[in-house]
Amino acid sequence: MSPSVLARPRPVYRAEELLGAYLPGSFYYSSARGSLLADGVHASVGGQAGARAQAAAEAMDAAAAAGVSDPVVVGAIGFRPDDEASLVVPAVVRRAAASNNRVSDRAAVGSPPGRWSVTPRPEPDVYVETVHRALARIAEGELRKVVLARGLELTADAPISVPSLLSRLVVLNPDAHVFAVDVTTSEDPAPRSLIGASPELLVARRGDTVVANPLAGSLPRVADEAENRRRIEALRTSAKDRAEHAYVADQVAGVLSRFCTELTVPDGPDVIG
Repeated sequence: MSPSVLARPRPVYRAEELLGAYLPGSFYYSSARGSLLADGVHASVGGQAGARAQAAAEAMDAAAAAGVSDPVVVGAIGFRPDDEASLVVPAVVRRAAASNNRVSDRAAVGSPPGRWSVTPRPEPDVYVETVHRALARIAEGELRKVVLARGLELTADAPISVPSLLSRLVVLNPDAHVFAVDVTTSEDPAPRSLIGASPELLVARRGDTVVANPLAGSLPRVADEAENRRRIEALRTSAKDRAEHAYVADQVAGVLSRFCTELTVPDGPDVIG
């Protein structure tokens, strides 16, 4: 007689279940390919910039050896090389496949309740002056493209419901990469969550294939579908937006060429969303 192995099937979850089970402190991620909800900490992942990939691989190997059934590393990494990272191997991971990834629009999609004060960062005058300096440097041939970041600092007059805010992002951006990451530190007086919804995937690896989806150039959608089609065509034919996208695509291809044996780069951009 041959030995038999009994394997417990992985539970099948729906994206709506995972979104409903999210609580601040959990890790949540969803895209058109599926959703993931991670809870608890099996192990923290250390390592400085440049050594984090090795530290993550070692942490997952150790978790698998310890019996963790679905070892992954989740968290957030700062933009600057010297920024700290918040990476862990979670104790529990639940997934919803693309076939179960639909979330109904039962979540409220209006403005969050309460009153908000809004502060531009930087101030508008400072930002305008920065634009003028960037244009001058481009005109002088010193730079080809500049991305000037600006933001709005919003302060609510009441506590913010992170699960409600996350639900709005998922419902309003079903094809985006939506995330919620706990970034609380020992110095924080209260829990902190980093949440967002991005149409852009920086890089992903599936087996021996690496995929990048750089985006540049955008126009807002409106309720009128005929106007949306006009805007899509305007993006396709815009010399400015096509040039911006070419800069980004060339840079990404240049970086990936140092690590990949074969590259497939589209001849031109397309419009998504």
